[in-house]
Amino acid sequence: MSMRRVALSVAVLLAIASSRTGHSQVLYGTLTGNVTDPASAAVPGVSVEATNQETNVKSDTTTDDRGIYRFTNLQPGQYKVSVTAKAFRAYVQTNIPVQPNEIRRVDVQLQLAQTTETVEVSSAAVVLQTDKADIHTEVTQQEVTELPYNGTEGKNFQSLLFLLPGAGIGSGTNEANSEAGNPQRAAPRRIPG
Repeated sequence: MSMRRVALSVAVLLAIASSRTGHSQVLYGTLTGNVTDPASAAVPGVSVEATNQETNVKSDTTTDDRGIYRFTNLQPGQYKVSVTAKAFRAYVQTNIPVQPNEIRRVDVQLQLAQTTETVEVSSAAVVLQTDKADIHTEVTQQEVTELPYNGTEGKNFQSLLFLLPGAGIGSGTNEANSEAGNPQRAAPRRIPG
């Protein structure tokens, strides 16, 4: 054998031996599991959160079509797993150890949430204005249109004031400003025609 062939064979053997003994070091752990309902059927689309209890770093994911969740590249430590899904009770498990180069499994079987009946009233009670003594009301177009016609005096829109609680012009009189009996205080002017 030639010296070249011997050197090449030794180099190949050393390369093979070093590849078998050299392991890469993994610094992260994995957390996985299945989420099922009370009938052990998979629950897809469920929100799952893993929180490192020592650093409070959170990771979140959702379950796939088979109800499987998976967190990869988690720092070593104690974790809390929280699972929330509509129509199910929230699930929380704490003190789950995650080690480097390890896959930790936490399977979750959700329980149905109890249904509660809620009655919601959408209309609020009328609040009494106590900050000032103003009275506010709105007169609709229909109320103005339906004012009575008072002979030669016509329609007096200010007579609507007497419909308000506590309204009055003076003591013992119901005279409004525009009534023909007191033209000096008349507010509107009638145009003949």
